[in-house]
Amino acid sequence: MSKVSDIVTKKILAELANGTVPWHKPWTTGAMTTGGQCNLISGKAYQGINQILTTISSDYNSPYWLTFKQAQKLGGSVIKGQESTMVIFYSMFDVTDPATELTRRVPALRYYKVFNTEQCENISHKRLDALGDPQAVVKVPTVSESAKAVNDALVSYFDRSGVTMKAGGNDAFYEPTRDLVQVPVAGAFESQEAFLHTLAHEAGHSTGHKSRLKRAGITGASSDSAKDRYAKEELVAEICAGMLLASKGCTPDIKNSASYIEGWLNKLSDDTGMIVSASSQASKATNLILDNA
Repeated sequence: MSKVSDIVTKKILAELANGTVPWHKPWTTGAMTTGGQCNLISGKAYQGINQILTTISSDYNSPYWLTFKQAQKLGGSVIKGQESTMVIFYSMFDVTDPATELTRRVPALRYYKVFNTEQCENISHKRLDALGDPQAVVKVPTVSESAKAVNDALVSYFDRSGVTMKAGGNDAFYEPTRDLVQVPVAGAFESQEAFLHTLAHEAGHSTGHKSRLKRAGITGASSDSAKDRYAKEELVAEICAGMLLASKGCTPDIKNSASYIEGWLNKLSDDTGMIVSASSQASKATNLILDNA
């Protein structure tokens, strides 16, 4: 596996080892004004694993990040002793097969380091003013407001996508052949957040349908074993649920039991590339549910 994947996975494993499920951290700071952590210069929100990495690294009110050089270009600097946060990206390079002399483009995982604007000094506020003042007091929605926002987003998704949603029974599942999401009635759950988390998880699975994102974990179109496809698909759905609820300021309600934590520790330890790939797919699934372009 690539070194970058190893570094990212170690970061996620460390969070899990401390009892924190990193994709369940709600964005209840300034990040809510932009829909998540984003680059200061471009204003574009981070996606996939980068959203998770910047979220778990941030106890700041500002949702804006920039590189060391970007801070300098704005006439500022990073405060001495501040720790950077990794942001990854794929770069393409050419590989030539010596036997056939054919050249193909191959993606390689790379990373760069960013700093939150609160880790910097003398940064021009022109761009900040254009995007929204990160120092402004952010109104954190109440539990009921957050839950309603999540519920409305899911209802809208089911209406748009044509996925059938059925409440009842004792099991929660997604059935691709019937394009059906079924969960027990809301009253069967310990809380409204628990119900929404389960519903969002199953909705996440439904985004992989052949008529939508065509994800191998749902369509079965992969050379991976059924066990590996299932494990990755479960991670995609879990991260999707976490991202969806967090985007509305709602804390995913699961019991962070030792067995739950241990399960993901074991799975991610066995495949250090899984978290990067699953996060990317989960981000696409979340955007589809939220109808984000």
